[in-house]
Amino acid sequence: MLPKVAVFTMMLSHVQHMFVYANVYKCKKGSPTFSFLHLGYVIYRRALCYCSGEEVGLDMRKALSRDVEKKSIIPLKRPVAPDELECD
Repeated sequence: MLPKVAVFTMMLSHVQHMFVYANVYKCKKGSPTFSFLHLGYVIYRRALCYCSGEEVGLDMRKALSRDVEKKSIIPLKRPVAPDELECD
């Protein structure tokens, strides 16, 4: 069974020309990451102390049709601290 976010991603398909990427934040522990990877998401960045103040969080992105060159999903090379997180 696909996670709820998978269903949401499929619903975005008819309006994805308006967006550059779809984004999912999740704790490294918890729901299996491979479900998102199977749907075309990549791990864009790792956020230190994101989940419960200790755990590493994952910012996962999937490029949509508007991002032809897939620039929005080029992974960062280093983890980011919570104060470096921003919505871009």
